[in-house]
This record gives sequence, C-alpha cells and structure tokens, in this order.
Amino acid sequence: MRKCISILILLCAVSSLFAVSHVQFGPSATAIYELNGNSDIQKTLGDFDNYTFGFDGRLTLKKFQLSGLAQLKVNGDVSTLNTNLSLNYVFYYGKMVNISAGLGPRCVFQTEDWKDWKTISTSDENKEVKFLDALKESNITYRIGADFSFLGLGVGVAYYVPADASISDMGASWLPDFDKGSVSFSLLFGIL
Repeated sequence: MRKCISILILLCAVSSLFAVSHVQFGPSATAIYELNGNSDIQKTLGDFDNYTFGFDGRLTLKKFQLSGLAQLKVNGDVSTLNTNLSLNYVFYYGKMVNISAGLGPRCVFQTEDWKDWKTISTSDENKEVKFLDALKESNITYRIGADFSFLGLGVGVAYYVPADASISDMGASWLPDFDKGSVSFSLLFGIL
C-alpha cells in the first residue's frame, strides 16, 4: 500500500511539472520598514541600511503562483535568514506583465557558526522552536507583486505586509498591519 501511494504521489508530481507555465528565479534586494507616528516611508526606502539581499523564486502553474523570498542579514556573529512563502493568484496583462496577490507564512532561521541553524519563532525572536511549530506560529504575510518579463528576463516588485495573527490563530484578526512591511525588488531569470 505504501508503495502504491508513493508511486501515485510521484506520478502527480511529474504530471504537475507539465502544467507549469514558467519558473523564475534571481537575486533580490528588500527594503524593510517599520513606521511609527512620524516616520517617512520615502526616507526609509532611501536608506541603504534598511536593505537586505537574497534570492527570489517563483513557480507559476497557470493562474496560481508559489513564491519564495529568502533574505540574509548578517549582524556581527549572528546571521539571520528571513523567508516569506506565499501562494498567489495571478492576473495576466498580455504576455509580459502579471500581477499576483496572495498570502503565506514567514519563517526565520539563525546561525552563529554557519553549521548549526536554529528555527526562531516570529512572535518571540529569542525563542527557538521546531520547524513545524515555527510554521504554525509564524505571522501571516500578505503579498502583492508585479512582474515584467521579456525574452526570459524580468523585473519583479513585491510588497509584503504582515498580519498580527499567526496561522494557528484562526479566531484572531487577520487584518494587515500597514505600519510594518517590506518592499522587494528582484531581477528574474525565467526558464520554461
């Protein structure tokens, strides 16, 4: 029975690859902001110290897109990898432009020696948790993005806004907190 289920899962995975519209990946720069009463978003986005750098990847299946953003920040001996995963619905405007909107979890990983990585809770940055617990406790992050593609090259812009609720807080408010967020700029290389 296990063998039959494994073969069925493998067949589904292989057949889904044929439904892939396109795959894009590339380097990205992300400006992280946190507004309080008298902050100016233009100054925040213009300050190079607020940027982190990393990798952006997108897998598009017809009208749906799975996107992943990983940003590395080194602060002294501690290196932090912030990841945003999201499932998006894609609106196409011609063959060169698409707009996507969706949501997903944010996970944080830290290391001090580049060998042992710890999964950190997004609600309490001093608390180490197991990966599945980190997914349950992670804040919901809303994403809206736009991609401009031509001949396999593209430019992507995405806006990420966290909610105060985690995935496991079904009764809590999932409203976005527009005072916090990030704007990501990506250079994308397409395949397929």
